[in-house]
Amino acid sequence: MKKYIVIKDKLNIRNRPLVEDEFYIGFARQGEELWLDDNNLVEGDAPSGTQDNFWMPDINGNFVSRAGVRPQNYEEKKMDFLREPFSAQFVDEADKADESKWKISWGHVDTEVWKLWQKGWKGQNIRIAVLDSGVDNNHTDLLHIKGIRLKVEGNQVTLTDKFLDLDGHGTNCCGLVAANGNGFYSGLAPAGNVVAFKLYNESFPSNKKEIFLLLLKAFDTIIEANQNHEGFDFVSMSFSLTESDLDGTDDATGKKWLAILQEKIDVISKRSFIICSAGEFENAYPAAFRNVLAVEAANKMKETKASAIDKTKLIYAPAGDHLKTTTLSSFNPPYLADFTDSSAATAFTAGYFALCYSSIKDGSENKRKVFSDAIAAMIRKNDNYLGVLNFTS
Repeated sequence: MKKYIVIKDKLNIRNRPLVEDEFYIGFARQGEELWLDDNNLVEGDAPSGTQDNFWMPDINGNFVSRAGVRPQNYEEKKMDFLREPFSAQFVDEADKADESKWKISWGHVDTEVWKLWQKGWKGQNIRIAVLDSGVDNNHTDLLHIKGIRLKVEGNQVTLTDKFLDLDGHGTNCCGLVAANGNGFYSGLAPAGNVVAFKLYNESFPSNKKEIFLLLLKAFDTIIEANQNHEGFDFVSMSFSLTESDLDGTDDATGKKWLAILQEKIDVISKRSFIICSAGEFENAYPAAFRNVLAVEAANKMKETKASAIDKTKLIYAPAGDHLKTTTLSSFNPPYLADFTDSSAATAFTAGYFALCYSSIKDGSENKRKVFSDAIAAMIRKNDNYLGVLNFTS
């Protein structure tokens, strides 16, 4: 599905690709935005005044004439954003043409997050666990982020408050999710409550047993938090492991480890939405586990990377074409980095989901179900490109 703009004064919507009155069910006015599936054109009648007899299904399975719409591209969204007085908070007048100086990434504009921010939804009261290399909360825009350090000592994992990021990857992720914009950059859910789980320093551990122990402890910590009022709404993991990373000295040990991790994820998923990098292999974990949303990168042209993960669970996020985000404060100002690929896409999705989730009425018993159903519908209808969940109505 892609976003289209109605170009007719009034565009009829029908439940069949035919112009007869009995199939008419409503209309959209010029300038309205519709999500349409241009990969599954349906041949029918040509509306009056056109020679185009192809119709495009919308997200509800109804049809509009292709002659009455045109696709909305990134440049149009950018101009819509820049025309908003609201944009002055993130784009100085002198820097409108230079996106590298903006306090947001192009992905923010592409998913039109300003429409949610203007309504006061910024991820408030939403908790997100980011499992990565920690976070540099000396960064001006990340001072509010808390964290814990998971460290293997022998056969045990200890927890400390020494979660300072030495690698930068975790800081990149946390910035996309919830940098608060006080200095140089705003994440997607700037009012979100992020806890950075530091699993490693300069590189992800190559020791297979250490990986297992770290993930097991992290999952147990999240499960414990979920059992009280400090539970997590989202868990983000911008890494992928293969079976060879997680196996033991024999196949039986490897299968046992995977089974234990899957059990933990099943428990976590009852409270949290779990978002993971899809990776490049069919059995890339945690993305390959059930009850996990796998994320792959896309760019401004909606071009996506090939991924071996099951396509029926895959979400595409705008991160294949370089997203701005926060980096270590040991760098020179403005402490920003160019972040790309599925790692960035995963963090971006976690932040975007947190933002959208905050827009659903607080206190509603159906809040989780509403959001879960929306994601399921997005994937089921192949509306896999992030942005279709934008709750702006």
